[in-house]
Order: sequence, then C-alpha cells, then structure tokens
Amino acid sequence: MGIVLVPLGALVIGLYLWVVVKGTRWAFLRFGIPGAFLSAIFFLLLPTWDTIANRWYHRNVLCTRSEVGLHIYHQIRLQSQYFDNGGRFKEPEGWFSGRTLVDERYQRQSGSLQEGVFPLTKAEKRFSKILDTKEKRLISEEVDYLTRGGGWWLIIFRPLFSQVDFLSYVRGMIDGVPCGVVMRQEVGTASSVNAAFVHR
Repeated sequence: MGIVLVPLGALVIGLYLWVVVKGTRWAFLRFGIPGAFLSAIFFLLLPTWDTIANRWYHRNVLCTRSEVGLHIYHQIRLQSQYFDNGGRFKEPEGWFSGRTLVDERYQRQSGSLQEGVFPLTKAEKRFSKILDTKEKRLISEEVDYLTRGGGWWLIIFRPLFSQVDFLSYVRGMIDGVPCGVVMRQEVGTASSVNAAFVHR
C-alpha cells in the first residue's frame, strides 16, 4: 500500500502546489499584493480549516468538561500482596475490563465511545473506572478525549482502503491528540485509576 501512496501523495501535493502558484499569481496580477495575500490565506486554509475547527472544539469544549481528568472518590486500603517493594500497586494478571479480581470485590471497566460529526466535532472518549461491586459505588475514574476529526482532503485516498483501514490511516495521519490533563503514574501501573488503592 505504501508503494501506491507515496507517488499518489506526491502527485496530489504537486498538483496542489501548481494550483497555489497559478492562483496566487493570477490574484497578484488582477488585484495586486492584497489579492495575492488573500489568495495565499485561502490556499492555506483550504486543506486545514476543518482540522483547525476540530482542534478548537476539542480544546475549548470537550477538554473543559468536568468529567475530564482523574477523579478519586474513595481511598481503598489493601493488603501488601497487591503492592511491590516500592509501594506501587500491582494489577492482578488478567484484570481486564469487566473482571472482578482485586479482593474479589473491585471491578475494572474501561472502553471508548465515538461522538460528534466528522470532520468538525468528531472525537473519541476514552474512560477507565473502578467499581466496588459490594457496596455498588464508584471508586475512581479517568476520562480523556482524543481528536478524531479534520483532514477532509484525505478522502481522495478513500478508494485505496477498506472502511476500517481508511479510518486507521486517517487517525495515523492527523488524529490522536488528547486533552492531556489525565494524571499518569510511573511505569508499573497500567492505569492512573489505580491511585485509589493505597497500602494498608
């Protein structure tokens, strides 16, 4: 696939640059420096306007939601078997989403949800939480939003991909920017929601 994309991408970029030069030159000859300036802005925004709008929406709307970040609602004290020599919590092997392993009581839930409309408000909500199945309460949770919009011009490459491959390709090119407010712990803990567990 890469063998096809490199020359195709070079051709598309080359044609666009040719249009930019021709269009800006025409605007300069017709309207002078102001025309050339406006033409340059137009050609700059043409392939990027939706990405700019999506990033603004991501930062100023999604990332300002109160749910974003790490929230510890209860501190849970556990036996030493759940901690390493440095006092860091060690996740039990196989503690995946939906499984109750810690003290046969605390359950991990995690996943992601797609929301918004491509290309302007598209985003992916990622979440992880720990539930106390005995007392039916939420112990801790973290939420982040990743950009999944912008890049309308990449649609020209759509015929080369299946639906899944195309989404992965677009994400690899321009997506994946997080809010950056979720507190991650040091190596050795798979998720910052584990901060709810402390040594007894």
